[in-house]
Amino acid sequence: MDARTTNCQLRDAAAAAPALLAADDNARLVNRARRQQLLPHAIATCLLLTGLGEHALIALVGFQALVTAIVAVLSYGITAVAAAIATKRKSAHRRRIIAAGLTASTWLTLASLGISGPLISTLVAADLGFGAKHWKDLRDEARKVPEVEETPVVDAPPPPAPPTRQEVIETRWVTKVYTSGRGVKGELVDGYGDELGLTWTLELQDGLVLADVQRRLPNVASLLGVSADNLKADALPLERGEQADESRVRLQLVTNSPVIEAVPYVVPTMSDGFAPLGPYSDGRGTAAIPILARKSVRNTVVIGSSGYGKSSLINGLVATVRANYPVVTLYMDPKGNSSPDLLHNSTVSVVGIEEAEQFTTAVEDLCEGRGYESILNESSGFDPTAERPIYLVVVDECDMLFGLPGMGKRWGKIAKICRALGIPLLLATQYAGIVAFGNSEMLRSNIGNVVLMRTDSNSSDSLIAPGLPPSRSLPDDPGYGYLRAKGARRVSMRSAILRSSDDADPGHEHAGIVLQRHGDAKVDEIGRVALGDLLLDPTLRKEARKAAVREKLAKFLSGKSEAAEGAGGGAKIFTFPSVDDYFPKKPTAPQISVPEQRYLAILDQLGGAPRMRDMERASKWSETYVRELRDALVAKGLLVQLTKSDGTPIKGRYGRPGAITAGLEDDNDERPADPDPQASPGTAALVAVTA
Repeated sequence: MDARTTNCQLRDAAAAAPALLAADDNARLVNRARRQQLLPHAIATCLLLTGLGEHALIALVGFQALVTAIVAVLSYGITAVAAAIATKRKSAHRRRIIAAGLTASTWLTLASLGISGPLISTLVAADLGFGAKHWKDLRDEARKVPEVEETPVVDAPPPPAPPTRQEVIETRWVTKVYTSGRGVKGELVDGYGDELGLTWTLELQDGLVLADVQRRLPNVASLLGVSADNLKADALPLERGEQADESRVRLQLVTNSPVIEAVPYVVPTMSDGFAPLGPYSDGRGTAAIPILARKSVRNTVVIGSSGYGKSSLINGLVATVRANYPVVTLYMDPKGNSSPDLLHNSTVSVVGIEEAEQFTTAVEDLCEGRGYESILNESSGFDPTAERPIYLVVVDECDMLFGLPGMGKRWGKIAKICRALGIPLLLATQYAGIVAFGNSEMLRSNIGNVVLMRTDSNSSDSLIAPGLPPSRSLPDDPGYGYLRAKGARRVSMRSAILRSSDDADPGHEHAGIVLQRHGDAKVDEIGRVALGDLLLDPTLRKEARKAAVREKLAKFLSGKSEAAEGAGGGAKIFTFPSVDDYFPKKPTAPQISVPEQRYLAILDQLGGAPRMRDMERASKWSETYVRELRDALVAKGLLVQLTKSDGTPIKGRYGRPGAITAGLEDDNDERPADPDPQASPGTAALVAVTA
């Protein structure tokens, strides 16, 4: 029972008190009158018992005269005192008191002489005589008692309804949050409730913005007496054409979140290149990141400590992209135990750090081949097709790869150029600092999408995900995270769970089944050339490495080792073979510029040995510029002047080494070089493309 109900009851009791008191007084008067009706009988009984006692005393001790005299003196004396008191008080019953006292004294005096029938009859007659008058007075007094009128009961007003949850929160905001140094200066307005919880517009003061509110949410939740997991701060939705205002924030108290339980993974449909991850924790929409943008792809990094759902999110993301587009997956796991399902369901699977160089070189070659292809096709971007699929490069525990010497710089270049070539990077790491990217700012800055899950430290979050709340403010349950991506909200989301095959319940669908159902697309010609031995089964590659080691060991044991002779005594110093010994690096190709690449492409299109005039028309370059490019390629050994079967040079005809020369004639139309060579407008356009 609360204080409000108790106060209402007290008011009701006070209103009814006069009637209750009057009724109680009347009841007491009636009860006293009933008791006084027995008073004459009580006096007569006492006189009878006293006379019997007097008679017994005389029979025991004798001295009848003495006892009679004592009784007479006492009884008449008491009567005299009672008469004096009644007279002094001017009692209306003083005469009856005196008469009754004399009668009682006389009866007691005669009783000492002996109690007989006539004496008892006299006592009974006196009892009835004096009692009749007494009873009449009592009846008259009872008639004078006023009847108590019943006071009509007026219904008390109903107690006020208890305050709503919204009113409680708004009151605590004013009294605690606004006034506390740990709170937020701002006013809650436009509050309303729906099936998801309560929502307000928070109008901030003192220059505060959304990031300040999100950073202080745990303190605000404590002051409001609610769970920090249920209090959300987000940018206020804008109407079309409305300008963003950082001083106005949407504050939500979620009471019916759709992500309290883990959300099972169902293969979603990607819209406009966005891959859905799972619902936002406030139930307002689905979190998604752009994997494909207009004519390009986006790089993504997933950051989170072990046990918070990082591998599950990557499994689901790969399955989603493969279910919606033609994709070839290149997977590398330097650690060796991250995702067995991706390991067994990817076109290229690399485990351990031993093949880091070969994997990196293959991706570089893939970018190089795709670049040549784009130049030939004069394409300004990338659109995935079955003939030209997406090459999704997945690197788990990427900090181990990028931490190798020189890898951060090389992968920074890959991340910069791969977006327009259809080669997105999907990276995963437990660390949010720049060290996870090999200390390469180029690599870090070319990661467009960030999924920040819970990590062990808040200090590095702001380096890769500035503007997002601290990751340790996320719940401990797996799957929760913040997004930094185009169109992403600033409230936490929970990704759909696609468990690995070694963690799923028996009979339930797991990542191995989903990835096998949505397998990789066919590798194109550029991919086959660039990936090379990586397309072999990992077991075969491992056996190849072992074979190389066995060969080295056999040479060493047979005395044919390449170990150097040490000084003094001819001791041999053996150096253990490196990874480069197992897989020698490819010979370094001459560095050629984009215009030179364009020249070679046009050369091939025109049959391999075109005339100068045909080259000018096809390229729209000046003859001088064409000659300069040709001479540069000759100097690099990529072009040679073609010769006839007898070894005679063919004038003005140049081609690749080994080109067919049958039927070629001299190019007599080639003009001498201009004294002041000048590039044509076509050259300027190509230079712009190169930049």
